Amino acid sequence: MSEMKPIEQAIIEDLFEMGDGWVLDFNNDSMQNFVKNSIGLDIYEDKNYTDYKSKAKKLRQVFEEESDKKVAKLLQDLIEYYEGYVYKNKTVYKKEDINKINKLIERLSKGEDLLIDVKNNISWKKLKQEIEYYIKKDNYEFILDRLHTFAVKFLKYILEKHNLQSKNQKNNNLPLHSLIGNLKNYYIENNKIDSEFSLKAISINISLFEKFNDIRNNKSYAHDNTILNKIESEFVIRNIINTINFISKIEVINEEKEFHLL
Repeated sequence: MSEMKPIEQAIIEDLFEMGDGWVLDFNNDSMQNFVKNSIGLDIYEDKNYTDYKSKAKKLRQVFEEESDKKVAKLLQDLIEYYEGYVYKNKTVYKKEDINKINKLIERLSKGEDLLIDVKNNISWKKLKQEIEYYIKKDNYEFILDRLHTFAVKFLKYILEKHNLQSKNQKNNNLPLHSLIGNLKNYYIENNKIDSEFSLKAISINISLFEKFNDIRNNKSYAHDNTILNKIESEFVIRNIINTINFISKIEVINEEKEFHLL
């Protein structure tokens, strides 16, 4: 989900003439091709985008569902298209609005990317801020449970994105350590990670995530438990956060490589 302020979206909507469901002078085909060439997304065929919507609603959906960096890239390309549109139609060039959108693009380009935010209704950025807040307050009780829930949804989303199994033969969800194990095998088979060190670290984390299952079930507020002590709780939390950050960055880097190959 892109970190876009309401006033910034209002400027974009006005600049790209989205009020009546249009986006500048795009038709459905040209809009589809433009977005696909820009960020590798098919707004009519890809998962979550098959419902019929106007071009403006499709663009809003991209802003809502895609990562900061994707939105920044698309906006950059739309501004370039807008400049040609203004020249062709002899309309007013809204320089002040362009400058504001360029500032938004710069901010989004530097933003932290995590591909799961909207898809699973949990914002990683907000969750990490919340975690840091409660760590400072020496309050770890519910973080372990929430972080476990997020880790499961995060890994399920990544696996499903790569058409990998996140459920067993009985259609039950796989446990956390099995999810990361499947992802590690995918990385090995598709040469997604360069170093033996990183692969070894993920392998070690498979067993750590298995132990995290136990902590969540037996030493967090997920149930009526005796809570894990603060020092060990923070150690667990930091390790899980580092692993999620690493996997997220691997996914972003590989996705960017795929864009360059299009």
